[in-house]
Amino acid sequence: MMLIVNMVQGSFMATIAEGLTLAQVTGQSQQTLLDILNQGQLASIFLDQKCQNILQGNFKPDFYLKYIQKDLRLAIALGDSVNHPTPMAAAANEEEEFKWLLQEEVHGVLRQLQDILKEASHRFALPVGGTEGPVKQENFMLGTSSADQVKGVLMLQGDALCQADINLKMPRNNQLLHFTFREDKQWKLQQIQDARNHVNQAIYLLTNRDVNYQFKTGSEVLKLMDAVMLQLTRARNRLTTPATLTLPEIASSGLTKMFTPALPSDILVNFYINLNKLCLTVYQLHALQPNSTKNFRPTGGSILHNPGAMFECGSQRYEVSHVHKVECVVPWLNDALVFFTVSLQLCQQLKDKISVFSSYWNYRPY
Repeated sequence: MMLIVNMVQGSFMATIAEGLTLAQVTGQSQQTLLDILNQGQLASIFLDQKCQNILQGNFKPDFYLKYIQKDLRLAIALGDSVNHPTPMAAAANEEEEFKWLLQEEVHGVLRQLQDILKEASHRFALPVGGTEGPVKQENFMLGTSSADQVKGVLMLQGDALCQADINLKMPRNNQLLHFTFREDKQWKLQQIQDARNHVNQAIYLLTNRDVNYQFKTGSEVLKLMDAVMLQLTRARNRLTTPATLTLPEIASSGLTKMFTPALPSDILVNFYINLNKLCLTVYQLHALQPNSTKNFRPTGGSILHNPGAMFECGSQRYEVSHVHKVECVVPWLNDALVFFTVSLQLCQQLKDKISVFSSYWNYRPY
């Protein structure tokens, strides 16, 4: 019991002594502070006598602190011995755990994220950090089913389609059309470019600090994780959400001038990425006559337009008569998407761990 009494009295006086010291260093009257305390609910003979000893110089302000530290250690040991840690012991353990999280685990997660995202960047078969190197060319087959109206081979080199060899069977007369990319042309896949750029920006955020840098607050870590997750979400969205285009936009794109022989005026093509697949859509068009009785309603933007969609290009109006879509799986795009998902999960897990201590680090940054 005496230990508990000493701890309570010591804690009380250590706090009072701290207040008297702050009053002195800020130019306030220590006696005024004592008078205010004695007029409130803390008023007691004990308070008055102990504070007068400090004011008269009989004890230094840290006198009580020295003893309360000893009593606290004894009280913590007593609580542990009966398997009931004191609130102060629990707070001390939480503080140590949070410091370890900031100083050790955060850096471990950042290193893990860097390794994963560098692997993701390598999957795009593009130089990382300015390192030059050969980019592998890969061939992909389109339209492997006998029912497919479109067949061909695409050559992908990083973010560029460097060759396309396409055969299209016209459904009306079974005429076979064959066209390829011109030798001097390549078609950049903007989705892959953008995804790669977002990944490299995430890597920059993770590495843009000294190796010995120590995080001081939980909010600092959360801010970094939010920035990294934003880049990773944008990278993933560029691969999972193709751009919506109008038919006039497709008709006026540079892709129509890529082929030899030139595409017929009643054929439109579009390439895009959807998840882990490289897709080719071929639109066959029917020119509407000026005296057509059809109600002309221009179609808006879409990833894939359906037969019956109408648009105007120049002075000519068209209607989509047939749509052919073929696709091929690009394995390294699937790898990249998996890396994005794993990295986002790691970021969220670290955020969750930091947030557990939010009631602590909001008030005590370290």
